[in-house]
Amino acid sequence: MTERNVVDGSLSLAEQSQTLNFYQQQARCKITNYQKDLTAANPQNISTSQKLPLGTNIPTLQLIAIASGNSVSDVQPPNTTLSFDNIVFVGSDSMRVAGFHETV
Repeated sequence: MTERNVVDGSLSLAEQSQTLNFYQQQARCKITNYQKDLTAANPQNISTSQKLPLGTNIPTLQLIAIASGNSVSDVQPPNTTLSFDNIVFVGSDSMRVAGFHETV
C-alpha cells in the first residue's frame, strides 16, 4: 500500500529529514519518493511511502543536498542505497536533494 504525506517546505533539510524518519517509524513504512508540490500555495513537499511488513527493520533515511555540478555518487554515504533524487523545497527555496536509506 502506497501513502502520500505533506512536509513543510520552509523547514531546513535536517528538520525535513527528522520529520520523514519520524513518519517512517510511526507508519512502519519506507519513503520511496520525495518531491516538491507544485500545486500548493505555500512551499511544501510530498513524500510517497511503501508500507513494510511487520517485523521488518525500518532503514534510516538521509537527505543530502546535491550542489550544482555534483552527482549522486559524489554525495552517497557508504552502506546506503539511493531511494530518490528530486527537486524539493528547503527553507522555501528549490534544491536538488537525494534520499538514501541505510542498508539493513
